[in-house]
Amino acid sequence: MKTRREDLLELARWMWEVVHNHPWAPNEFDASFDRVYSHTDDLETLWQLGGATNDYLRCNPGGLSVPISLPKRLLASENREARVIGLKLLNRCSDISTSEITEEILRALQRGDGYEDYGGFCELGNLIERYEAAAVRLSADVVGRLVNATNRFAVGKDENDQRTAQRRVECLRSICD
Repeated sequence: MKTRREDLLELARWMWEVVHNHPWAPNEFDASFDRVYSHTDDLETLWQLGGATNDYLRCNPGGLSVPISLPKRLLASENREARVIGLKLLNRCSDISTSEITEEILRALQRGDGYEDYGGFCELGNLIERYEAAAVRLSADVVGRLVNATNRFAVGKDENDQRTAQRRVECLRSICD
């Protein structure tokens, strides 16, 4: 017989596995999310739920209001995969400040582990797109810090990353106060 933790973990894993090809009925994802989120504090389960939620929101923008406590819990984890998912979710929260998002992106960019820093690099692109569309401006200090953290991708070995980093630096400068 499965424990409650195993049952919730299995549901969270299933949600992430089928998120793109399961025909979610209105409120079905919300109900599954609530079932898992309201009954666990297990990190592995929350990480799987966070991944499913991020992918669901990529296909259904605004389809779920992510409680800020989920990405913050994942970001506080020692598990780097959980932190990357937390960063992705944080960037999708509507009730989060610009400074909180940029600080977490900077923290990820500065990890230098080739995994979490790349997650920060990707989320920086999402942040820029969202801010350009909403005409949000960033302070010169924040832009300078983000540019410095991004520059290492501009001089890396991967040519695609170099071009992307150069575009992101240009975009950052365009949304600078």
